Amino acid sequence: MRHCAATDTGYGPKSVVRLSHELEELVGIGMTPAEAIRAGTVSAAELLGVADRTGKIAPGMEADLLVLDRSPLEDIRAVQDLLVVISNGRVRMDRLVR
Repeated sequence: MRHCAATDTGYGPKSVVRLSHELEELVGIGMTPAEAIRAGTVSAAELLGVADRTGKIAPGMEADLLVLDRSPLEDIRAVQDLLVVISNGRVRMDRLVR
């Protein structure tokens, strides 16, 4: 059985629920961190019919890459503390720049 993670709350300045919270909930109900991450990436893209352009890291694919300070495979809550976000090849958020 495949699972899909998503949120329909929108991502605005007043939004308090993020996909990272959904991943934490999935781990809380027994999924491994790797399964939860797949639910929010590959499985979600397949469910929405956009897996031909997003959902995985590969040449020519749309992607958001997250830089974290610890492994989400050891603690899924790590995805809530982003250091850098790269979206479609451009740095969109960088907490490391001083």
